[in-house]
Amino acid sequence: MTNLHNMNSEKIRINETHICVLRKKENQDELYVDFFELKFPYQTQLEELKILSENPNRSVLELVDFVKNSNLSVLMKSFDFCESLSSPWQYCPNISEIKSEDYRKCISEYNQKIKEAKDENEREIENNRKQNFINSKRTNFYAKIEKHVLPYLLECTYNKLEGNKSVLAFSHRRIGWSKPEFRLSNELSVIYKTNFGYGASSYFFTNIKYKGIDILPYSDWIRYYHANKAEIIRYTRRHLLKNEEWIKTMDFTAEMYNSSIMEPDVFIENWIINEVDEMVKGLERLLNRNDKYEIINSYFHKDTHFTLMGRNLVRFKGEKIAGALYFMDKLKELKPLYADIELYIERIMQCNMSIYPQLKNEINLINNELEELGKDLLKITPQWNKYQKKKKEYDNIKLEILEAVKKDPLYPTNYMISYNPQLGSALYKWDYEAEMRLKERHPEYKKFLEEYISIQKSYDNLQCEISKLELLRKELEHYRNTIYKHFVYAHRCDELIA
Repeated sequence: MTNLHNMNSEKIRINETHICVLRKKENQDELYVDFFELKFPYQTQLEELKILSENPNRSVLELVDFVKNSNLSVLMKSFDFCESLSSPWQYCPNISEIKSEDYRKCISEYNQKIKEAKDENEREIENNRKQNFINSKRTNFYAKIEKHVLPYLLECTYNKLEGNKSVLAFSHRRIGWSKPEFRLSNELSVIYKTNFGYGASSYFFTNIKYKGIDILPYSDWIRYYHANKAEIIRYTRRHLLKNEEWIKTMDFTAEMYNSSIMEPDVFIENWIINEVDEMVKGLERLLNRNDKYEIINSYFHKDTHFTLMGRNLVRFKGEKIAGALYFMDKLKELKPLYADIELYIERIMQCNMSIYPQLKNEINLINNELEELGKDLLKITPQWNKYQKKKKEYDNIKLEILEAVKKDPLYPTNYMISYNPQLGSALYKWDYEAEMRLKERHPEYKKFLEEYISIQKSYDNLQCEISKLELLRKELEHYRNTIYKHFVYAHRCDELIA
């Protein structure tokens, strides 16, 4: 076991050269981050196998026999190992044994082809194919064995550390759901929630509980534009899907533990109440902003910001202020730790009382706009239907012309003339020629097409504007209803301003 301060941190690659562990100092109630070095006990035999794999006079069957009759045989089995934490379809299967009869049959077939070769050149080609087959089988087998070294080492080390009383927690790279709970003291416990190797569904969370109460990052709700309230109540901290993140989470856990032991009152203030305080102050600050509001994109995209104004700002206020009601039950759980938590809860309620009439007013304005847009759409629809019908007639004529173009010997191939990357569409010769002939036969088509495109644009713009407003109204109604239902549940709906 090696302490980080006593070694070159650049040589440490978590879950590759070392496992990151959380330990308690001997005879002291203090935690620190340590590292357990991974050493393969059968390295000499592995090097011997490598030499065999590089020898062109050896066959893969000899390598298989060597492995089966040595300590390297432990590498043949499957392992619970995730090569890439963020990628899907991760697995480390057992290494299938190469059957002697199958291998010899392949060699025999190669020999037969060499024997049947018509000339020296063909014989050389077949001989090279045979040698490539032999070499690839040998090198591939060694590569598979070597690839299983790290998974084997990790699995063995997990077993050792699980029986080591001085180790409270350790890093891993197991596939799928894993949430081992480590009790650090009678009051503090930590769960490292991981779901490695499942692509977009992968995650890496640290969830710390103090006296059975979740310590949550409430400030994330108001700090980031993209923040999932259902996720926030699942973790204390979230991490990038990288092995080195284990150092950060272990260090964070040790810092929290040491603070809870040395200064319990300060710990509650710094790690629990400050999160609530920052969220509530942020909600109040947001409520009072009516011109524009800048917000960080997300936890993993802190370098980009959004500037919100107008209805986008109203919608965002509704999302964040009404969404904060989702945390009420979790906030009430903090009462045994902080008697004045009700003051924060009331401030959240006051924010919702203030935003409620704003949401109702905005919904009414949208309803009025939708009514006017509906009238405009009603006016243009008959004209649009008329032009659509006429366009279909021209399209049918164009199809007839297109069939004639296909049979025209002047145009034997339908090659691409141009490509529009913005639209992702291509113009081909036959379509182009059919369009030109249509315009020649029907000179009025050019003017019609201009009018058609113009009215189509007007119709589509109206439809788009209506859809956007309907979607926004649905969101605002959801926030309004969330507030109303919560106040009904709290028997305080009479306090909402109509």
